[in-house]
Amino acid sequence: MANKKNSIQEKVSENEEVNLLLKLEECSWKEYERRHSSEWQVNFGLWSGLGVMTGFSIKERYTFDWWWIASIFILIALLYIRFRFGVFKSNRNDQDRRFYYLKEIHIKGHIELPRGYDKVYEHTFKAFLFNWSHSSQIIITILLLLIAFLGLTGIVNIAPCK
Repeated sequence: MANKKNSIQEKVSENEEVNLLLKLEECSWKEYERRHSSEWQVNFGLWSGLGVMTGFSIKERYTFDWWWIASIFILIALLYIRFRFGVFKSNRNDQDRRFYYLKEIHIKGHIELPRGYDKVYEHTFKAFLFNWSHSSQIIITILLLLIAFLGLTGIVNIAPCK
């Protein structure tokens, strides 16, 4: 088996290997970009839904029991944070793969790496919470959930007076 592996490696030229690494790096970047656009679509869909629900409840003056709305919104918030953490880890994995391929090409002497490519990213929940992009989206979502909660429960009357 080892002889077969060595013979395959000998058949692949260095230029072919570099081209392969470049294609793998490009695939990792495209996967990151694809996920990045779909995560924003989820955000805008959720935020629009919360806005429509809040606006409808204010206009029609519908109110619901606070505990019912609170339990649903807590569930939504927890599922949303879990979704964001999964996206965060997948994004970091794509970035790690991309950096690995670029480092391999750099080691072969074909490219010069820009500053910052040697950085190692953490995949922890703490790193997730301190990531400006993900934490800002979570804060916006929680604020919109709070506004919707206040509107749907009637705790604070934010409807215009007639």
